[in-house]
Amino acid sequence: MNRAMPENLTVSAPIGASMKLDGEFRYFKGIDGLRALAVITVMLFHLDKNLLPGGYIGVDVFFVISGFVVTASVLHLKFKSLWDFQSYFYARRIKRILPALLFCMLATSFAVVLFIPESWLGRSIYDVGATALLGASNIALMLQKDTYFSPTAEFNPYLHTWSLGVEEQFYLIYPVLMYFVLREAGRHRLALPLIGALTLLSFALCGLFTLTDHWKAAFYSIPARFWELGCGALLCLTIESWRPALAQTPTRLITTLSLVSLAIVAIALAIPASDFFPFPLALLPVLATCGLIAVLVARSETLVVAPFLSRSCIYIGRISYSLYLWHWPIYVLMRWTVGLSEPWQYAFAFSATFALGALSYHLVEQPFRRSPSIRHVSRRYVIAAGLAAMICATAGTRGLFAMQRDLSLSQTAANHELWYPSGESFEPRQGDCTISTTEAPFEGGAVYSWTPTNCSAPGRLIAAGDSHALAYTGMLEEYAKRSGHIVQLYYKADCAYLLPPKPSVYEKRCGTYHRAVTKALFKHFDSNDVLFLASFRLRHLINPSGELNAPAVEQPSVERQLSPYLREAHLILSRLAKSGGQIIIEAPTPVFRTLPFRCSDWFNRDNPDCRAGATVSRVEMLRFREPMMIRMRMLARTIPNITIWDPLPILCPASQCSAFKDDLPLFSDGDHISGFSNRLLFPHFVQVPKHGVASAKLVMNLRPSS
Repeated sequence: MNRAMPENLTVSAPIGASMKLDGEFRYFKGIDGLRALAVITVMLFHLDKNLLPGGYIGVDVFFVISGFVVTASVLHLKFKSLWDFQSYFYARRIKRILPALLFCMLATSFAVVLFIPESWLGRSIYDVGATALLGASNIALMLQKDTYFSPTAEFNPYLHTWSLGVEEQFYLIYPVLMYFVLREAGRHRLALPLIGALTLLSFALCGLFTLTDHWKAAFYSIPARFWELGCGALLCLTIESWRPALAQTPTRLITTLSLVSLAIVAIALAIPASDFFPFPLALLPVLATCGLIAVLVARSETLVVAPFLSRSCIYIGRISYSLYLWHWPIYVLMRWTVGLSEPWQYAFAFSATFALGALSYHLVEQPFRRSPSIRHVSRRYVIAAGLAAMICATAGTRGLFAMQRDLSLSQTAANHELWYPSGESFEPRQGDCTISTTEAPFEGGAVYSWTPTNCSAPGRLIAAGDSHALAYTGMLEEYAKRSGHIVQLYYKADCAYLLPPKPSVYEKRCGTYHRAVTKALFKHFDSNDVLFLASFRLRHLINPSGELNAPAVEQPSVERQLSPYLREAHLILSRLAKSGGQIIIEAPTPVFRTLPFRCSDWFNRDNPDCRAGATVSRVEMLRFREPMMIRMRMLARTIPNITIWDPLPILCPASQCSAFKDDLPLFSDGDHISGFSNRLLFPHFVQVPKHGVASAKLVMNLRPSS
């Protein structure tokens, strides 16, 4: 293969910190020192947002540095063909990035399988983990419901790989652009206007996405983040202009520039996450990073930037990639197991990150970059081996996930049918009755259908609600099997159907879904049908991050009883009741101050998030739900064919409501019922007075549940 230059020209300095200036390659220690600032701010922010509210900007600092050093690495190189250029660039990137990434992600995936149970809190883990090695986790996260700053995001050990996805997508685009503008003498002048135009376009897209409520696209996508890498690239492309000028600038002005840049970083680090990030707030750390890079490259002797040149800072900067890879999985796995809220846990997490980061750097990163045997391997073989390793590791990750129930140390995985609502928790039925299940998207949620074959009967059971309706999946599927009725379930997360618990945000998030369900019911609901309304209508006593909420029980006023949402429910249900069909409203079930699936194993029982215990006073629960019960009773009194079905007496028969019954889970988390509860509640549900929820034949065929 033809090479324009030997591979060993730049191996004497850390990749990305060396650049060709004045005819020779020079290594700028300060850039590694700046990397240390970036990784430490990210690590502190992820450890506890209160330690450094704006620490997430460390990723923006990384983006600017990457744009600068990647441009520097190709700016003065000449190659005979595009393939020669790409093979040189990608072979170096693979040796630099892939070994440590593979090692960390495979170890993380194995730990996920062992210690993280299947749950609604962990569902996004598998999608993101399966794409992390392919450089597409940012796209997977963009398609998820939660954002980067959501409490549930703290439990996804692959979340941090989104920034690697952005950079890897940048690597696919940028070298091709640079090749065509640099391949002939004098053509480098095209690079500045081209990269400048793309940077401005990306900044405009970032603003457009942010201002039009496409926040995840603004945060995760390469089109909206290119401008940050582009700013670093533009700084490098113009280095021959500003570096000599800064070299001649009085020290006082250089000191001022350094202080202003550091002050901007300090301000950005103090700004908590908001809807104004990344646009326009990311502009602060991006401009400040450009200023600091300029000073570190042109005037590194300036006293203000001296800390970036210390041996400790430079070393942290050199291992920053491995630190970034390892810190987040360590934090997340601690949250899932022993916890991450005590000072000793903070100290352990930080120490473990540095230990694994240093080991990864010296035993994985450096050997693959410095080994003579690897250094002289043909580029095409390096690229082929890298792609094969990515594909095999991705397949291996998917295989590990598929084997979780067999390998996991968590009882929620080993006893999945008891913890999570599926038909598996019921005894197999005898006879010819089979069920076909379908799922289709529906206004940001989904509609599930269970259709009996060889045993069909007239009429349907239609369920509608949020994830609490979805928690009755096992019971609804069993109903279809035993009754022969078609069962449909309309579901959207956090969108209660009628009587929402959070009216202030309901219309914006759930209005379209609510109207679509109402339209479907008006069109199809008739006298042979049953409507089952199940939703979470109270307030969580614990949020997904483990923080407790106060009950704050309040007596509803007459005005609140006659609120617009109550009047709307009355109008809709009155119209549906005229059809003659039966309407069942689920009364609120108990809620708890712990998440049972996170607190039921030997490795997580002592987690600080589990200290509140898995019980709550029955009297407290009755008082807590009474305002909503008043609304439901008013609807039942004034509208015919409405029944309030109350699972609480079954789930909480004693003075203390417990999340467990004879060591079997009644609830999978703080408020969703388990698969075992589906089996326990089914006989009571089908005997709700009808018209008919249950035919005599259906009730007679019931088997005792235990």
